[in-house]
Amino acid sequence: MRMTSSPSVLPLLRGKFIYIDRCVLCRAEEEEQLKQLEGRIKTMSGTITDSLDIASFVLAMPLQTVLDAALQARSVIVYYWFIDHATETGALPDVLGYEVDS
Repeated sequence: MRMTSSPSVLPLLRGKFIYIDRCVLCRAEEEEQLKQLEGRIKTMSGTITDSLDIASFVLAMPLQTVLDAALQARSVIVYYWFIDHATETGALPDVLGYEVDS
């Protein structure tokens, strides 16, 4: 999936910490997609974190992310395409539409 972005991307994720679950785009053939996802986060001024304790959003992947107690006790868990749609529209989508139902 090729993403296009406008020349002036808004800092929609400024001050936000994004945790990418290890199952998101984890296959060898998805490596480039993961790099693009990370790039979109950084372009929107977000910070990628390895710490669930400070994460504003946890990005998950349907049917692969294990929603264990440690993950559920943290931040808002959303499907990873939340970032794609923010990039496409130039605005943060309503989180409720992307929240992972545990």
